[in-house]
Amino acid sequence: MNITEAVEFLKEDAIWSGMVEDRDKGRKAVGTAAIEMAREGRWEEVMRLLRVVEVDTGAEGKLFRIACEVGDPSASSSLKAIVTSHRGMSEVEKMYHAWTGCKGGKEWQDVLGEVEEVIRTAKRKGIQLEANFLEAVIETFARGNQWEWCEMIYEEWLAHGHSLSSSNCVSMVRLLAINGQASSATRVVSSSLSYHSLTVKTSGTEGYLNFARSTYFGTITAAHRAGLTALADLLYTQAVEEGTMEWAVKENTDSQVTLDLHGTNVAVAVAGVRVGLRESFRALPESGMPNIIIVTGRGLNSKTRFKPVLRGEVQDLLINEFYPPITSSTARNNLGALELDGGDVKEWVQWERKVKGRLFRGMAGVLKGVEGRVMGAIEKGSGPRKNEE
Repeated sequence: MNITEAVEFLKEDAIWSGMVEDRDKGRKAVGTAAIEMAREGRWEEVMRLLRVVEVDTGAEGKLFRIACEVGDPSASSSLKAIVTSHRGMSEVEKMYHAWTGCKGGKEWQDVLGEVEEVIRTAKRKGIQLEANFLEAVIETFARGNQWEWCEMIYEEWLAHGHSLSSSNCVSMVRLLAINGQASSATRVVSSSLSYHSLTVKTSGTEGYLNFARSTYFGTITAAHRAGLTALADLLYTQAVEEGTMEWAVKENTDSQVTLDLHGTNVAVAVAGVRVGLRESFRALPESGMPNIIIVTGRGLNSKTRFKPVLRGEVQDLLINEFYPPITSSTARNNLGALELDGGDVKEWVQWERKVKGRLFRGMAGVLKGVEGRVMGAIEKGSGPRKNEE
């Protein structure tokens, strides 16, 4: 189908009188024709076609990518102007197509400036941008290893009150974690929670707690899977201090230390054991060690009856992920608990203090100033909008 046939197809009265299937077919045909012309560099014909008819959004995205890949800023600008004129849709509602899959021939700083302008323009026009825009932008900058600017865009998004769910925060942290950006991941979590805490008046305290709980569970899991144990431990510590998660240590006396892992997933349980043991033995006894029990449950609520959900994972963790390894055995008269070897625990605590103490303190220091910076940016941006859970 050439350009003339495509235009005539869509102009037929029968198409516009309700034959939606044929109309959609025509838009796809027009989009296919426009993409072929763009690949051949026939941009004037593409523009002329799009001034007459509207193509489907999939074709729009491909046209934007082609314009970016060939580094033709005039084509990209004209495309945005034409596409956004249809149906009276605002420019910012369509812009995210431009960032999916490429940065084009532009410098990263130029692209950053355009993204920030879209975010600010949407705020001025009272338009709530959807999270797919943010994720497309972040993925584009991440492919270029522009981590500092990924973080800047995320905070700009928060400051202007656009849509943010806990899953968006978790996705951002997951991306940073698998690329070893632990400090940035820590700041993203802190910024998200600081921002969302301001919506308590509109969403209620329970709304914030649900957001925080989902965020912590997801981000601790992301850190655990990426092997960033210091980050996972720090996030767990924050969640406990804020009252979002329950403290694993239920008993801490001279004769016994008990950790309860009910209601956790594997990643949170692992962090809970590490932090719980570290905090319980800040002062190691001069002689002997108390009984050390980890309650995992008997798996009565798991899919496989009588198979504890966490017991096997915790035993593997203590041997394979703890160094020096900690041996354990089933507690007497309690199939849902493990008893740890006190000597092994003592050696592990001493090693942790020697090797990881400075790393953990360094991660905690990253948080300083984050909350104040986010609050200030939000105030400058005229405050947040009500967020999605």
